[in-house]
Amino acid sequence: MTGFTHRIGLTAFLAFALILSGCGGSDPIDSGEAPLNADDMKTVLVGNSIVGDNWDGPYAVYFPVYGEMRGLRASHYKDIGTWRADDDAICATWDNWWGSVERCWGIYLDGDSVSWLRPDSDTPEKAEVIEGNPYGL
Repeated sequence: MTGFTHRIGLTAFLAFALILSGCGGSDPIDSGEAPLNADDMKTVLVGNSIVGDNWDGPYAVYFPVYGEMRGLRASHYKDIGTWRADDDAICATWDNWWGSVERCWGIYLDGDSVSWLRPDSDTPEKAEVIEGNPYGL
């Protein structure tokens, strides 16, 4: 991630969203902000990757175009899947992971990161937004 430059469009969007969110000093979920809408999710995700760490270890997901995603878990488990942006949630189905069952989350923007929150959870999962496909997914 070092030396990675965000493209101007994504950087401008993230900067604008940070201004709207009151300079990003607190967790967007804790401050009661609404999740990103469908258009904003597409702007943040399409052509970019997210990287994070969860109960299953490190992961990366690349969103080459709207509706398609490619993932990598624990540096060697790969999968592909589909996603859609609803009014206030992203819903995703992997071909193999999660038993091919669709799951949905609200996405909250926090600077160059996103927080994912499932409707049945109070614990957000954080991930960094990175330009392009640095893991070759």
